[in-house]
Formats: sequence, structure tokens, C-alpha cells
Amino acid sequence: MSSPRPARFSFIALLLSLAVALSASASHDLVSLDAVQPPCLSEVRYATRHNFTGRTLYPLPRLFLHRDTARALARVQRDLQKRGLGLKVWDAYRPLSVQWKMWNLIRDERYVSNPAKNKGRHTRGTAVDVALVDKLGRELPMPSDFDDFSERAHRDYRGGTPEQRRNRQLLADVMQKHGFVGFPTEWWHFDLANWEDYPPLDLSIEGLARRADSDSARGQIEHAVYVWLKRPGNAKDRAALSAATEELRKSTGLIRSFEVGRPVLSRRPIVDDSFDLAILMRFENRRALAAYENHPAHQRAKKEILRPLARKVLIYDTVLE
Repeated sequence: MSSPRPARFSFIALLLSLAVALSASASHDLVSLDAVQPPCLSEVRYATRHNFTGRTLYPLPRLFLHRDTARALARVQRDLQKRGLGLKVWDAYRPLSVQWKMWNLIRDERYVSNPAKNKGRHTRGTAVDVALVDKLGRELPMPSDFDDFSERAHRDYRGGTPEQRRNRQLLADVMQKHGFVGFPTEWWHFDLANWEDYPPLDLSIEGLARRADSDSARGQIEHAVYVWLKRPGNAKDRAALSAATEELRKSTGLIRSFEVGRPVLSRRPIVDDSFDLAILMRFENRRALAAYENHPAHQRAKKEILRPLARKVLIYDTVLE
């Protein structure tokens, strides 16, 4: 009679493998493109047949990226906004299984990473394919279209119009300024610096979307605004900011609740008690906060009330678990 030990060992090994896989999945640090604020436009061509493969590769028009990439992309967006511009994102995180499909169709490392060598660049959530858009969301002219696998897509291509080359250079300059490195043969492709340090992933777009939607519906947001007044301690200015927040609660319908407080004086060097007031707001979820940030009433209040009264503002957003 054979011993049951090998079967038990195999079962234990299977459990350990599942535990490792689940742990990796839980700690992937991928977030939705919706987390980038100010928001980017998106056109997920790989969720349609309008791409170089002629096939639908993504089941949903949703984009995800590593949390570090999202932070850097937000800095790019803020920079571009000052110029009256913004980003359109075509692609970000790509499952490894999809990377293999693309490679098997093209097999040209100038345009598609060979997953047998580096498991791909997009698979880590650290690569983005982007273009510049104006205030109306119209793409700025570039030397080629997205996924144009010809010399026109190369960063050193000297053809095209002077405007197209200037736009290509502006995009490269702003992305590089905020921590991205351009890919030589694709003007639209940028990798977060040190992208090789991030692990490749093969998580499904559907699974990521379900998790993001669940987190968005569940996790309330604490939005803490700390204000240093131009006239420190001025009671009228404090009252004006409090009244403005109440008006925003009514006009936007997005603030669940808010409280206004002042610092607790402390002798401890670790405590910052130099601010004049704190406005502590709660939002239903990330989407509610994003809608609030872009609401015309909020933009108007920042311009007409907050900026004239405040010399410094710090904001901390916390998701409640």
C-alpha cells in the first residue's frame, strides 16, 4: 500500500502556491486611470478592433497603472494644465498574456517588447502610451498616428511639419521632467524611470475593474484641507472659508459632511501647529471626490475665496478601510 505522504505534500505545495499568487495579486499596487487628478482623457483602442492587430485585446475600455506611475502622471497633467493642454492615454498596464499575443503578431522589438526577454514593459503598470490634447480634447498634430510602426514614429524622425516636431518635443520634455523615459522608436511610449524594478503581472482587466469598482463603492474618503491665512488668526477670514465650504456642500451635493477646526498648540517638535484652520470633509468614494475637484462651484470657490485669503494650503486624502 502506497504512502499518502506525497499526496499530502502535493496538496500543501498547491496551497502555498495559491497563497503566494493571492499575495502577489493583493499587493500589485495597480490603480485605475481615474485616480489621476486632474483627469486624463482616454481612448482604449485595444478594447476595440481599431488597433494594429485588428482584434479586440481588452474586454473593457478601462486603463490601470502602478500607483507610482499615477502619481508621476498627475504631475505631468498639472504641468500641462498650466499651458492649456492635457494628456490622452491610449494604453497603460497590459496583462502578460496580451503581451504575448502582440509579440506573436509583430515579433519586432522596435515596436513590441519581447516577453521572453523582459516580460514586457506595459506588464508592470509603469509604461504609458500618451498624446497631447488641447482644452477641447483635440489631439495636437504629431509626426504619426499612434501605433504607426514606421520611421515616422521614431523620436529622431526629421520629417513632418515643424509644428508636429515641436509637439513631439514638448510631450517628451514634460514627461521627462516628471520622471518618465521615452522609447526611441515610439514617440507616444514612456516608461517610468527604473521600470525594471517593478514586477511583471498577468492580472485580468476584468478582475482589476471589479476590484476598483468595489473599492470605489466601499472606501469613503477623508479630505483634510489645512490652511495658512495671509492674515494669520483673522476671524473673518476663517468664517468666510467655513461659509464657503457649507455653500459647496449644498451646491455640489458631493460632500457627505464637514467640520472646521483649529490647531492644538503643542511644544512637541513633531506636531505642526502653525496652520490657521483645518477643513475636514468626507466623501462617499474616490469618484465623488474626483467629481468635487472638477465641479465648477469648487473651481470658482478656489479662485474667488481660497486663493485671495490663503498663503499656503496642504491637502491630505485618506481612504477609510
